[in-house]
Amino acid sequence: MPSSGVPAVCVNPLTWTEKGGADAAANAGSLPFPEKPFPSAAVTLPALVPTLTGAVCNDALLDVDIPWGSDPHGFRDTLTLLYGSFHRNDYGLFYANIRTNAVDRVARWQANAAAARVAK
Repeated sequence: MPSSGVPAVCVNPLTWTEKGGADAAANAGSLPFPEKPFPSAAVTLPALVPTLTGAVCNDALLDVDIPWGSDPHGFRDTLTLLYGSFHRNDYGLFYANIRTNAVDRVARWQANAAAARVAK
């Protein structure tokens, strides 16, 4: 339990559930972490890396498995090397799935809002 006394919650970005897991095939694409020198203007995103890792919630923490030998450039940093943590790239690891979920939620909200306006 975190120091705040509030239990942590893990939501798997591949299944959008708190329980169970998904293998790497469910990962639509990971976005590599940007490296220095950082651009000063908008740039085209690098190609996504499909099926980089699966994910499973264990004890309210999200576990990933990126085998060392298969890790493409841009997914490991100092946190990963020292502590095994991918926290700096937690959104990037599941970029395509998170983006799809956000687009779906906005579309659902827009449809519900339009239906509510018609019902008035």
